[in-house]
Amino acid sequence: MNGVGETMGDAFAPKPALSRRSLLRLCSAGALAVAAGPALAQGQETTWKRILRTKSVRVGTVGTTKSSKVNLDGSFTGISPEILRQVLAPHGVTTLVPVQMDFSSLIPALSANRIDVVANTLSIRKARCQQIAFSNPEFNAREGFGVLKGNPKNIHSFADIAKNKEARLGHVVGGFQTTYAEIAGIPKERIFTFPDQVLGLRAVLDGRIDAFGTIRFLLVGFMETINDPRLELAEPDSPPLNAKGEPDTNLTAAGFRKEDNDFREAYNSGLADLIASGKLLALIKQTTGGNQDDMPPPGITAEKACEKE
Repeated sequence: MNGVGETMGDAFAPKPALSRRSLLRLCSAGALAVAAGPALAQGQETTWKRILRTKSVRVGTVGTTKSSKVNLDGSFTGISPEILRQVLAPHGVTTLVPVQMDFSSLIPALSANRIDVVANTLSIRKARCQQIAFSNPEFNAREGFGVLKGNPKNIHSFADIAKNKEARLGHVVGGFQTTYAEIAGIPKERIFTFPDQVLGLRAVLDGRIDAFGTIRFLLVGFMETINDPRLELAEPDSPPLNAKGEPDTNLTAAGFRKEDNDFREAYNSGLADLIASGKLLALIKQTTGGNQDDMPPPGITAEKACEKE
């Protein structure tokens, strides 16, 4: 006996053919099961509920920048993780688990559920908003250029690079600087991309490019890391222009999966408290050396910021 009430011979005996009515009944049952799938999925634990239960969150980060850095002692510092830490603290969530990767891997990793949130001063752009959901803006990331000491090509803006036919621009792969460069009229053959900011600044030192563009306060951190007196931050700097010819605002935020609405709403509520209390400005000053100019515009929402190309 096989334990289910039939012999081995019975188990392999031919079965009677299904009638047309029975077949239709089975197909209908299958269709109902498929239709019920999403409803069943809704009853599953959300990312936010899991975070609240485990008191732990997986954080996507490049891990090497002043905005989001994993230090040798394992500590996780910078403006982005610190905002996340303070937003989650009232909920009892105390463990931030940094998951390091290349910048271009952050959104794919979030979509693939390998991380719970991106905390890496991620710029809000329309194309990215089609892939993920952003928190309301938390930082106004001003642009800057790393150049050779003395700024031999007199570069202070994307427009300066465009009008100098010998000037070459570098930026990190996936960076929004491509858009600024296109608007300014810099030919593609004079734009170079690099896997990370350190390699980009080393390309300036090697003479392969003349300016490396990225978020201003990040440049300060990378230059401190490289610690080469031949590099300097271009001063003064002029803000890049948008497609309307207006000075551009680069707003950054935390990134979430679109289905993690409860997590994003909890984050936005905590972020609003930080702004209203003045704690966000204090964090910006402490972690980036910035000021009021680095704060997001009052009342700006993710939905409004997502209109930006």
